[in-house]
Order: sequence, then structure tokens, then C-alpha cells
Amino acid sequence: MMFIIFLIVTLKDFLEKNVVAIGWPSMGELSNINSKDDVWRKLDQAGYNNNRSNRAIGQDVGVIYRFVKEMKKDDYILVPN
Repeated sequence: MMFIIFLIVTLKDFLEKNVVAIGWPSMGELSNINSKDDVWRKLDQAGYNNNRSNRAIGQDVGVIYRFVKEMKKDDYILVPN
């Protein structure tokens, strides 16, 4: 599987720390997410759903859910530099 990550931090940060990250920092810990409903609730609690359409929120839910539940070790990640 391949993912594309758009960065706010630098590629160097990821390479030195051997990590990947995703936006939505106010959501906190994501390891306890078990469903897309969990993602929706966390987005709502963090205030990301305010004044946004259900479609836009649903797109975010899908991105976050795939990052947490489908992304696995040794997947390829494309990072613009």
C-alpha cells in the first residue's frame, strides 16, 4: 500500500526520528480508534467539525481512519520535499 503525506515539519524530522505523522494535532492519541465513528467523535471533540460540511468531515474521517487502521509497517510513504 502507498500513502502520500503532506508535511508541515521537514522530511529530515521524519527520517531522524523514524516516524510518520498526520495533521489534526488536537485529536491527541489515535491508537484507541476502532471505527470511523470513533474518528468522527474525536474530530468533533477537538473542534474540527465546526462549520464544515458532512462531506468534508467524512473525507477527514476516511484519511485518519486509513492512517490509523490500514497503514502498516513497511508500507511506502511518498513525502514531498
